[in-house]
Amino acid sequence: MLFCNVLASSFAQPFSGDWQGQLKSPAQTVAATLRLIPKGQQLGGRLDIASDMYTIAGTITGNKATGTMTYPTDGSTFPFTMQLTGTTLQVNITAFGVGMVGAFTKSTGAGTVTAATSDKLYRDPALIGAWQTSEQYGGGANSGGFYGGNTSTMILNADGSFGDGGSTSYISGSNSSGISQGKGNQVIAQLNAMGAKWFTKGNIFYVRIRQNSTVQDIPSSKYYVENNNALLTDLKTGAKTLYRRVR
Repeated sequence: MLFCNVLASSFAQPFSGDWQGQLKSPAQTVAATLRLIPKGQQLGGRLDIASDMYTIAGTITGNKATGTMTYPTDGSTFPFTMQLTGTTLQVNITAFGVGMVGAFTKSTGAGTVTAATSDKLYRDPALIGAWQTSEQYGGGANSGGFYGGNTSTMILNADGSFGDGGSTSYISGSNSSGISQGKGNQVIAQLNAMGAKWFTKGNIFYVRIRQNSTVQDIPSSKYYVENNNALLTDLKTGAKTLYRRVR
């Protein structure tokens, strides 16, 4: 038993410390840092990507480690494998069915884990662009010939910011009609005022809000994209909104 513990400790020690590298997926490459803390055959620590932190829990067997990484904000877990090859740590992570691979080398600095400062959040390319939603009212048997509607356009930029694509409202009745156009979407204005950024995990649309020094990731809705249409289902209310791509 003593020799087993010694062997486990000797294998674990090369994992220990701070590691720097990159993780690559089919969609992007992001800078990342690892802090690994082995205790016997158990492996703990953290992974930092941009301002996101994931906790690590795993088991060391020889020069390999397996386990899960957990995103504390929503409890999402992702399986990982690590393998030491010389002085290089090969890392494989599976997130929502997509593989991420990377090579890390041990940091020679003071040992402080520093995350990349640039925004490296994943954004589904299928959502980037301008999306328009429409609402109509009136026109029924009891409407007295009155009907109207409005359309608004939301722009999802590649850097995660929101844009106001303008809105149009119209009314029509037996004696009058009118139309107005312009910008001034209050929701988008509020999001931009809070420095909000959108990103995706799996089929969930998130909004990241920064207030003072606090960062909050809010899961907003499930989304489904087909052809030039996107259906968003609010996670709290279940309300569905259909958007049509306009550019």
